[in-house]
Amino acid sequence: MMTCARIQSEAGGLAALSAEDPQRAAAFAHARTCPACAAALGEGVAMIGLLQMAAPLAAPTRAQLERAAAEIRADLPQARSTLGPRPVVAIVAASLAAWILPLAGGLRLVGGQHPGRSVLLAILFASLSAGSLALGGWSVAALPLASLGASFLFGVSGAWNAAHGLHCLGFELLTAAVPLVAAFSLARRGVFRSPATALATAAAAGALMGQAALEVTCPVLGSYGHLGLFHTGGVVLALGLGVFAARLVGRTISPAQMPR
Repeated sequence: MMTCARIQSEAGGLAALSAEDPQRAAAFAHARTCPACAAALGEGVAMIGLLQMAAPLAAPTRAQLERAAAEIRADLPQARSTLGPRPVVAIVAASLAAWILPLAGGLRLVGGQHPGRSVLLAILFASLSAGSLALGGWSVAALPLASLGASFLFGVSGAWNAAHGLHCLGFELLTAAVPLVAAFSLARRGVFRSPATALATAAAAGALMGQAALEVTCPVLGSYGHLGLFHTGGVVLALGLGVFAARLVGRTISPAQMPR
């Protein structure tokens, strides 16, 4: 049996059914004794009539399609625009903090093993990280390459010292967390067009700063194997940590926060 609630909520659909349809027939039979349902069905019939009278939309012409494509192409440079300065400054500042704080605010640079080398690497790594954040894309590959280059530039033959190497690797992952947290907060606000690239860059930047700090604190500096496997390895693992963090961002960010 057709109820008033169903007839009034589905009036348009019922009016669109064929005259022989039992549901339509039952609805109109009920409407003969129910003014509210009769009014709803009348509106449905009028709407169906207007839709049938409407002219179908013509397919777009070639000129219209080309004009739309030209407008899309004109917007592409803006879509590929580089990241603004504020997020870059915030993340690079966080990575520099990850370098200087473990050195007792810089006090351990005085009388440390290689203070000049640590400062030089910190400046180099900060500059590379800023450029990679601003440019995005494959520029993030410059960070592990810079780490590897530093390892081989300052390395010599010697024991790997795996036991202490794990300590160095863990230290770099801890320093990677500092700018990664800052980048994660920015990503949740929809700042980055590619959160995976931005967070991977931020984490690698922090690990690089850890590598710079290890120039002062690591007691087994000098071995190619130790530097390449554990110091550069920490940067590579930090990249993966950043990509994983970006997946968490995707689960917490709302559609309204997505960059447009």
